[in-house]
Amino acid sequence: RELSGLDAGLMPVFDKNTCICLALPRSPSGGSYVFMRYFADYLTAHGIPWTHDIEMTSAYDILFLNSWTIPFPKVLKAKRNNPKLRVVQRVDGAAQDYGRTDGVDWIQRDVNRLADLTIYQSQYSYNATHKRYHLIETPGPIIHNPVDVQRFSPDGECFDWKPKIRRVISVGWSPNPLKGNWRIPILAKANPDIEFVVVGRAAGLENLPGIRQIEYLDHERLPVALRSADMYLSLIENDACPNVILEALASGLPVLYIPSGGVPELVRDAGLPFAQDSEFAPQLERLFANHAEYAQKARQIALEHHQFDDVFSRYLKAIAACERRAMPPRKNIWQGNLDTVMFNAGEQARKWKRILTGKQSLRRPEPEHRF
Repeated sequence: RELSGLDAGLMPVFDKNTCICLALPRSPSGGSYVFMRYFADYLTAHGIPWTHDIEMTSAYDILFLNSWTIPFPKVLKAKRNNPKLRVVQRVDGAAQDYGRTDGVDWIQRDVNRLADLTIYQSQYSYNATHKRYHLIETPGPIIHNPVDVQRFSPDGECFDWKPKIRRVISVGWSPNPLKGNWRIPILAKANPDIEFVVVGRAAGLENLPGIRQIEYLDHERLPVALRSADMYLSLIENDACPNVILEALASGLPVLYIPSGGVPELVRDAGLPFAQDSEFAPQLERLFANHAEYAQKARQIALEHHQFDDVFSRYLKAIAACERRAMPPRKNIWQGNLDTVMFNAGEQARKWKRILTGKQSLRRPEPEHRF
């Protein structure tokens, strides 16, 4: 991390005539979509051409994609059609670490065999995908995610929540048990002097004492909610590089967290871990006892390590240095196509199961996925 931002001379290394395809899935969502939107804004601001039309293979020089979001046959077709194309894969983590068993890890592995550069979101991401599960064969740079330090800031509007008591806030849009929302009623019952603000989908928290639930906040109001709390509570397990941690740090919130995934390497010294529920209260008291110091550290970490110029200039430097690799052996191409067929069949089966059980409508509106 000795090189940082435009002042380190990274931009001249990258040819600004190089066009990047920021490949999006059919239904983009979550942290990977936020990253792509930030990256697109950065490229536009620096006069670097980009597109998200993966089919126009002659129009771009770099195909940039996230983990398992783009099917293997599409990436294979793009690389075959353009003999100078370089494929860059940004790796999140192992899906099986999140409790997924639908085969996306094999899609991620197959696509990586076509990648000319692999970028890992955290040391945890590298350890999980490269060392533990042996999904990703190639090493590569570790570059943590960026955060919008202007939008997420300690300064600005706050909600006028009553009463005036200590508040911790937790944000999560997924019902996955590894997001940890199931712990909140337990912690709230044991700590009645603390209000737990929960933003996002979390079943079973309605009307429980000590819990303020906000089911939805857009990207404009989320910073307001974060600034309105005293501390961020991270109950996430096995997440490689959660954006919400960076948003909390940029907002000047110390972080009390389960020591899992990439969270400890993001928080650094701007928070404290608690492995057991019994450790929550004493660790929280330590944070409150030195709240101003921890809050300053949190904001400083975001400013020093996660601003757009720092993160995306490192991406461009890595992309500029990568060279096109040979195509994978025929057996790997056959495996990639087979895995895609099997995954799609499973997706259709799961879709119809949701429809038949009333959990999904027969027709979904086409998502708007342009930036």
